[in-house]
Amino acid sequence: MTVLKIDPNLDIKSVRKNLSKSSDKEINQNSYTLEVNLIYKIIHEYSNYEDHQWELYGYEKGFVEAELKSLL
Repeated sequence: MTVLKIDPNLDIKSVRKNLSKSSDKEINQNSYTLEVNLIYKIIHEYSNYEDHQWELYGYEKGFVEAELKSLL
């Protein structure tokens, strides 16, 4: 059973380009690399993670890890 899914319409090149532009303009003021920010953005904005995040607490650790890795 797979719970977490990426939006099938995700255009990762476009997301990366927009994130890079916003980083250049210093909108994203954190110490994380572009890749870490990209992963965060994809998981939170282009997947159903936020719809299921609290539900995941009911599953075993191995299942949750597998689900999160499936998004990568």
